[in-house]
Amino acid sequence: MTSRETNAEPVASTATLGEDGTVRADSRRRLLRRRLSRIRVGIGFLILSAALLLAGIRLSLPAVENYRSEVQQWVSQILGRALTIDALSAYWRGWTPVLDMQGVRLLRADSIGARGESALTFERVRISIDPVASFASRAIVPNSIVLGGASFAIKYAADGSLRIAGMRTAGPGGDAGVTEDVARWLLRDGRLIFDSATVSWTDEEGRGTPLLLTNVRVQLLNRGEDHQLTGSFRLPGVSQDRIELALAARGDLLTSGWDGELLLSGNGVDVFPLVQIYRPIEN
Repeated sequence: MTSRETNAEPVASTATLGEDGTVRADSRRRLLRRRLSRIRVGIGFLILSAALLLAGIRLSLPAVENYRSEVQQWVSQILGRALTIDALSAYWRGWTPVLDMQGVRLLRADSIGARGESALTFERVRISIDPVASFASRAIVPNSIVLGGASFAIKYAADGSLRIAGMRTAGPGGDAGVTEDVARWLLRDGRLIFDSATVSWTDEEGRGTPLLLTNVRVQLLNRGEDHQLTGSFRLPGVSQDRIELALAARGDLLTSGWDGELLLSGNGVDVFPLVQIYRPIEN
């Protein structure tokens, strides 16, 4: 009898453990199903919200001209300069909305007396919007900014400094005019993409003939005193093909306190005129 009672006890104990284990497993499954259901609802809500956002943007693009003042303020914040816009339109490129602005004038900010005057004009500025980043941040986030149709005049001074737009920079006997204002804006931290620009290059000491670079498309990246310029241009009379360029410089380009490396490449290029772009400075 004692032996039979001893053999029965493990059977009862096993059944109890089995029932407890079954209850715990069912509880985990129910919890997992509830979590999966919440995840599905959350994903569906995000998809619906994104669809409504894109639909709202798509419907509002044709009427973007009605929001010119708001767009001007937003673009001013991006470019770090007050500006005016002559015409404004928008369109879709695939799933990417694009703002297209014509006659964009950056206003001077170098002195109180000059505020409100035009410092630089772009025929066209195109800003593509990142819909995913905009949805995530609940704010309009630009993907790329292309500044088109500007004209620049660059003088290579005797001391090795660069003078942009053909006017003197600030200094002894100089003035803080439009050139200084535009140059400082160009060299501020950030990335700028220029398209269909025209650049005239002149050696202030009169060495060689002035160069006229047309259909210039370059990207300018500034990080403190580090400046990188990459892109291409056409040089009528020198090459029928585009000429590639890459400039890596460090220091203040508006003074003589900078150095860097300039690389040019192209096919069938008359090298002699391009040599004028670089002139060693004798200290």
